Formats: sequence, structure tokens, C-alpha cells
Amino acid sequence: MTATDDEQEIRAAQQRLQQRRADLGIRPPTPAELTARADFARRKLQDEDESLLELFARGMPAFAQPPPDAGYERMVARTDAAIPDRYHGVRWSNLATLRNPKGEPSLSGVLLEGGARLTGGRAVRHLRPVLDEDRPTVLIGRTRAGKSLTAAAFLDGLIRSGAERPRWASAEELGEPGAIDRAVHARTLVLDGVGEDLHQAPVGSPLNGVRCAAVAELVGTLARLRGKRLVVTTWMDFDAMAPHYGGNVASRVFEGAAVVRLG
Repeated sequence: MTATDDEQEIRAAQQRLQQRRADLGIRPPTPAELTARADFARRKLQDEDESLLELFARGMPAFAQPPPDAGYERMVARTDAAIPDRYHGVRWSNLATLRNPKGEPSLSGVLLEGGARLTGGRAVRHLRPVLDEDRPTVLIGRTRAGKSLTAAAFLDGLIRSGAERPRWASAEELGEPGAIDRAVHARTLVLDGVGEDLHQAPVGSPLNGVRCAAVAELVGTLARLRGKRLVVTTWMDFDAMAPHYGGNVASRVFEGAAVVRLG
């Protein structure tokens, strides 16, 4: 058989295969569909931190149709709207790998009772189930300990799970028009940077009453409403918060809360 005969036989076999597929109602994927499927697989790997082997081990069909892209885009839009720009892309799956400009881990570690310290993936594995509990949570730590990053990873995961009305509020920005109303509307609220709104005003300073007013109003309002969850990031423990914000506010933040210290 000559090369020409080989080519003719191959073309004939391809035509028979195409006809057979047509008879069965099977059509080959278009280039656009192949691209969409590749994008879907890439997103799934990124979002769920799975390996390619694990993805196909779950039985993903070779010609599975991806979900409508609009759903993914809506989820991205919700994430972008709820989380500040500087924390976009922070997830549980990459929290342990993030580095600051000095090359140091952005999540410094979790301090346990008794003095033990968890870092890296062990810290994330400790943090995630604590934050997954539906109860108030307080993340305490010095500046750049990873409090806000942890809260961002938590909120990102919450949005991806389809939770209703997650919100982020900065304590320093609560005085802006409409900020408290938006925060109160949340089902789950991250209140970030409590204590930063003081701008180092000492206990007893006349400025304290003014600077604490917005946080005190928000915490008091949330305490009177049912079905709300508050996650607070702060450098303050109860004893440090009470002299500045008052015992009532500190009690409402810490009462029944899971308290996690980072550092």
C-alpha cells in the first residue's frame, strides 16, 4: 500500500468515525468549548487546591460541560465587593505561602495556650475549623501578624460556599456615610482593625469618645439583632479594649467568642 493509499484509508476511517458520531448525536467539541473546559479545570484547581490527579480521580468526564461562566463571574464579583482590594486573591489554600516584602511569612503563626506556636500549614489547619464555627471570633495580634489576611481567607471561603450577606468593615472607616448601615445588613461581618481607629489616643483622652463612637454603635446594634456573626481583628485583648471602648463594648465583642492569638 502506497503513502497515498494510507492517507486515503485514514481519511475514510475518519469519515466513518464522524458519521458514526453524527448518528449517535455526538459532535466534537469546538475550540471555544475546549478553552472553556480548560479554564474550568484551572479554576477548580486554584479554588479547591486540588492536584490534577485528584481532579480526574473524582471522575470528571472527559467531555463534561463547564457550568455557566456567569455564575463564576458573579461569585468573583461578590468576592471583590466584600473584600478590600489589597486582600483580593487571599484564600485558605494560599494563606500559608504568602510572603511580605521582606520575604517573611505574612501569617506569622498561631500562639496556643501553654506557649506552643503553629506556623505555615499547621497554623492554617488550626485556624480554618475555628473560623468555620458559627460563633463570634476575635483574632488578636500585633501589626502584620496576619489577622486581616486570615479574616480575608475566611470571608473568601464563606462567599465561595454561597453564604448570604458577608461583609467587611474597617473600624477606621465606620464614620463614613452609610458605613454602619451596610455593616449592620451583613449576616457575617468582619470588623477589621479595632483599635486602629483610636490613632494611638491614650486612655482618658477626650478624643477617645469621638473615635470610639462608631465601633461602639455598630457593636451595640449587632448585639441587639439576631442571626448576626461578628469576626473582629484587633491588637487588643479584653483588658486593653475595655478602658478605651467601655466594658459593655468589650463584653459584647468577647462574650462567647473564640479567641485566637497570632504572632
